[in-house]
Amino acid sequence: MMIALPSQVVRVENMDTLARERDEEVQRIVQSINDLSQIMKDLAVLVIDQGTILDRIDYNIEQVCFACVVNAYTQRLCCTLPSYRDRLRPRLMKVSRNLCAQRRNKRATA
Repeated sequence: MMIALPSQVVRVENMDTLARERDEEVQRIVQSINDLSQIMKDLAVLVIDQGTILDRIDYNIEQVCFACVVNAYTQRLCCTLPSYRDRLRPRLMKVSRNLCAQRRNKRATA
């Protein structure tokens, strides 16, 4: 049977204290990393939501612009050629929708 010397006991106690302190520090680091991970996930959700909102705004602006163009052309033609109004308006709307779709496809592939 071995008998521990007082200096060995002190050394073991110091090593045990250091091990506990290191473990506590590692636990704090792990908690900080988990907190940072949650913050990054929340930030990603906010960025996605803002992108969706911007896409909606952009889409609505395009719709308003094309509607204004269609209305302007229709009114101009109605003033000069009233008999073509009913036949021309659906064609102009179809053209404006196609242009919107083409712009969205270009942005989606970019």
